[in-house]
Parts: sequence; C-alpha cells; structure tokens
Amino acid sequence: LQSIDSGNRLTNEEFVWLQTKAKQYFTEQLRITYHLREADFYANEYQQTQDPWKAINASGHYRKCKQPESALELVVSVPAKNLKNPKVHSAFCTTYGGAMRDVKLRKVALQLGKQAHELQPKAFQPCTLLGALHIELGNFTEGHEWYGKAEERGASKQSIDTELKNIFLHADKTLRETLKVFLLADNPDRYSWVNDKKYRNN
Repeated sequence: LQSIDSGNRLTNEEFVWLQTKAKQYFTEQLRITYHLREADFYANEYQQTQDPWKAINASGHYRKCKQPESALELVVSVPAKNLKNPKVHSAFCTTYGGAMRDVKLRKVALQLGKQAHELQPKAFQPCTLLGALHIELGNFTEGHEWYGKAEERGASKQSIDTELKNIFLHADKTLRETLKVFLLADNPDRYSWVNDKKYRNN
C-alpha cells in the first residue's frame, strides 16, 4: 500500500499474491488503482514506441478500472498501418469491441467482435465478447453457442460463469427473468446461482 501510495506499480509477484493468498486485501479501491496505474504505464509506453500491443494492454486495464472512454480514445488513435498482423488486429478489435460494449454501443461491438473472430478463428477472446453481447441483447441461444466456442478454444468455465453472473446482476428485471429461465433449462446445476438471494433482490 505504501508503494502504491508513492505512485509505484505493483510487481507481478505482488499482484499474484493479492489475487491468491491475500484476496481479502485486494479491495475494489486497490484493484481500480492497480489497473489505472497499469493503464497509464502502457499508454505512456505506446506513446513512446507506437507498439499497438501497448495500446491494447492499456485499453484492457482502462476497461478494468471503469474508464472505457479512455480505452476508446487510445485505441482509435492506433493507425491502421500498425495492425497488419492478424493476431494484433484481432486483439485490437476485441478490446475495441469490449470498450464499445462498456459504453452500451453493442451493435458496433458485435461487428468488431465478428471481425476479431474472422481474423483469429482459434482465439477464445472474440468468442467470449460475442457471447456476452448476444446475451445482453437477449439472443440467449446464440450467446450460449459463442460461450461454448470460447470454452472449446481455451476459456475457462469459471471465467465464463463469472461474466454471466455479472451480466445477470446488472440486467434489467425482464432480461434477468428470461435469462434465468434459459440458464436453468440448459443446466440447472451449473447455473443454480441464479436463485441466490443476492441476484433475486438486486
């Protein structure tokens, strides 16, 4: 905490420690500060090197500290000539689409997700993005299929379920009720959490 207060970044070892053995100390405020510090670091690195990976990393961290506008401002500044590598271009489209999703421009985000998937059909990240977007738009079957493709390509069930819980928690009442019926019909054991009190009363 003293290191963070002094304006320093956490080391990888400190970050891993906070995510595992010291979870109780990794508060929301500390998590946001960590991601903001990382975002600013990578954004500065991008300005110096023009390496698109730095912009992609910075964008991911800006999104995690709830600053999607900063992520968008950064990614739109990356020139197309720096995105010739399909892997880089796909990651760029995925983080761009994720930021668009954050600001509720889901149809634009869908197009970016599809482009990312076409560029890297074996990567799970575009599939995860498309799964989340379709669920939020009420296209449950299609969203579920995309999440299935994400799992086939290496995404963990835990990460997908965590994302589904987040979508469910922030959905309006109508979407939540229809999503609840869909999930319980698909796999009542895996999605039993939809009946948890914290989701019912929110």
